[in-house]
Amino acid sequence: MKRQALFLVLIGFFCFTSQYVFCQIKEGGTRLLTDTEYYVATLRIQKDGAAWNDHGKTFTLKLSTDETVTSVMVGAGNVGTSTTLTAYVPNGTWKIFDSENDTENTIVINNGAGTGSAG
Repeated sequence: MKRQALFLVLIGFFCFTSQYVFCQIKEGGTRLLTDTEYYVATLRIQKDGAAWNDHGKTFTLKLSTDETVTSVMVGAGNVGTSTTLTAYVPNGTWKIFDSENDTENTIVINNGAGTGSAG
């Protein structure tokens, strides 16, 4: 089921509930997103096959078909310390970037949640 978007204004944030993102605030204005379903993309940060605490990294997802469409991954605690990060994104194949570097890993979202790993 799809929902109509509501116009909310929060500077520098996403406006969302559950699996629906209603608007994305960006520099230069608000991009209103309507009738788009968003799903949870989960990224597990690992080193040598184990969870990597205090990695100090910032991860971003970029849509493989249009890398100008991005979503910063967020987690619990301070930036660079969480071993599990999430983002709400629409369907597509999402490239995982460590800062500006392509990790060559992806998360695929196809009408449901998706998971990937990087380190």
